[in-house]
Amino acid sequence: MTEKRRELILWIVIGVLFLLIAIQFIQVDRDNPKVVTVISWNSEETGSLVRRACYDCHSNETVWPNYACYAPMSWFIASDVHEGRKTLNFSEWTYTRDKEAERAIKMIEEIFDGGMPPRTYLWMHPEARLTEGEKLELVRGIEKTFSVKH
Repeated sequence: MTEKRRELILWIVIGVLFLLIAIQFIQVDRDNPKVVTVISWNSEETGSLVRRACYDCHSNETVWPNYACYAPMSWFIASDVHEGRKTLNFSEWTYTRDKEAERAIKMIEEIFDGGMPPRTYLWMHPEARLTEGEKLELVRGIEKTFSVKH
């Protein structure tokens, strides 16, 4: 390897390190807004399953992992949480009875289709992975909580 090439590689490494340090100063919103609504789940088990598999992205009770403080991971995690809360937020549940039934059926479909929790979330949070039995228990709990049948 020539001296010029080594020097170029060194400057690239220094540039990348500088960039990684610089992006740490870009702030992201990792706040947990006030909980407005507490859903009365049909059972403690249903509440526990929903909290374990859904609440980090779909409530104002997100448990932000340590790595959510470091860019660029912080950007992706905050974006996922904000998008999840916008789509469905158990802490700000304001649906009418008809909308509750509609939302509950959509939740059940997402669980059965394997869309929720997302695979990318499960990589870092294996505790959120639900067995088939737990999925069925969760679906039954959602049906009972919101008086729907899927």
